[in-house]
Amino acid sequence: MSDDLQVPSGFEMKDLVAWGNTGLIFLDKSSCTVVKIPHGPHNSEDMAIERRIYERLNKDGGHDGILRYYGTYESGIRLEYACNHSVWSFLNKRGEKIDMTQRLRWAGQVASALAYAHSKRVIHGDLTWGNILLDADLRARLSDFGGSSLDGSPLVVAVAESHMYPGPEPITSIQGDIFALGSTIYELTTGASPFDDLEDEEIELRYSKGVFPDTTGLGLIGDVVKQCWTQKYCDCQDIIEDIRGRSSYLQG
Repeated sequence: MSDDLQVPSGFEMKDLVAWGNTGLIFLDKSSCTVVKIPHGPHNSEDMAIERRIYERLNKDGGHDGILRYYGTYESGIRLEYACNHSVWSFLNKRGEKIDMTQRLRWAGQVASALAYAHSKRVIHGDLTWGNILLDADLRARLSDFGGSSLDGSPLVVAVAESHMYPGPEPITSIQGDIFALGSTIYELTTGASPFDDLEDEEIELRYSKGVFPDTTGLGLIGDVVKQCWTQKYCDCQDIIEDIRGRSSYLQG
């Protein structure tokens, strides 16, 4: 990382807790919030779009599955701090202790948050288990709208190949997010990304031919994943209902 990184006033480099394609994230322990600032001037417009997205998503009470937005901070934005970090890191550390009921609960929470985002004309565009954060109560929070599409604007980042929609619609479509949701549910339930042992080019080739990982070992939730991959869902609402149905069956 460059030595001339921008650090917001009141923070030091020791407060840096994460970074991504568009910005750096600093922890404000006193308020249990984080401040996200752009890497530099070349990311200022990306940050402006992310700010407008959070403003829209948090309007009228927002959604419990999306990080709370607390306004601007210098060139960046202030957000809720999810103290248990990403699902990816959480499962890598404690995955063997997390039962399927909890994993399906996360899947339902993410699907609900994504449905809400779509209702506000936001396409996430980079949905993976690395962009799902967990709060103190282990509730899933959809995050990182730094490269997302607002009202049809182009995506700034590209999702991982294992989550990339191979269909004919533009990647800024709802179907692109639904496909990525299928791959994310696969990650939540298996602890690994689809085809994680293959190179990106091979994954792209298989997806283009309609070849996906076997989901039969996932039981009923495997049907949901497969239907996300094969464009059987038009929106996230049906996915939410199917996840609830599978969860009820599991608990029963």
